[in-house]
Amino acid sequence: MAWIGKMGQEVLNQANLSENFCVIGGIDKFDANKNSFPVYSDISKMEEVPDVIIDFSVPEASINVLEYACQKNIPVV
Repeated sequence: MAWIGKMGQEVLNQANLSENFCVIGGIDKFDANKNSFPVYSDISKMEEVPDVIIDFSVPEASINVLEYACQKNIPVV
């Protein structure tokens, strides 16, 4: 997954440079960017199931990310 803030854009750039990563979705309150992947405002609405979640959100949003990750047994970085 990729997030759309400044740090998220850098994570996305690095993932795109690597042959080992494939971004399948993102979470952002407001999706103002054009992406080649779906972006959800609520992680529980995500249709794709990632192998790992890279979280650069604010602490309030991280709680939802961690709850989702625990339910789906997905590692979080």
